Amino acid sequence: MKSRKTEIHFFTGVDYEKEQEYLRRMHQSGWKIVRIDHSFIYCFEACEPENVVYQLDYYQEGKYSREDYLQMFQDCGWEYLFDSMEYHYFRKPADQMDKAEEIFCDDESRLEMLNRVLKGRIKWLIVIFLLNVVNVAVSFGWYVERWYCYGRKVELGPAASALYISWLLILSIYVILFIRFALIYHAFKKKAERS
Repeated sequence: MKSRKTEIHFFTGVDYEKEQEYLRRMHQSGWKIVRIDHSFIYCFEACEPENVVYQLDYYQEGKYSREDYLQMFQDCGWEYLFDSMEYHYFRKPADQMDKAEEIFCDDESRLEMLNRVLKGRIKWLIVIFLLNVVNVAVSFGWYVERWYCYGRKVELGPAASALYISWLLILSIYVILFIRFALIYHAFKKKAERS
């Protein structure tokens, strides 16, 4: 039997609950997470199947020192595993938990974490997105200008077409991610305001 295994999964910043559940299912089936490479390559090690709860927190240095931050979770019985892309991974055996204990026990604290994600990650994605929009706009102008040069249709070749299509694809992915984040953020915000 293999002692190590690698899987590829894509979770966005707002999919942290799905990622936690995925890690729990893997542990229950005898695979504990060891590390995550490039934010989507999940490396597991064989273990005894166990009912373990995984929790993620988005944390950037600043509010607390790293030692104080990790100690706060350790004091509550959470085992710190590693961090990946500023998300910190914790786990705790389910039988050591008080009822439905979670790092984020209410919608207000979940919203606070999403605010940290928004400030820490999304702002840079917006900058990259806007640069990509400018790039596509300039490329499109160039593309159209070359397509009908002096009133005649001109073939640009597969490389230019592939590049242009890849930029459009990247823009589409960004738009989908922004809309998804906005919808989840808005839902958490409404839920927190009601409670």
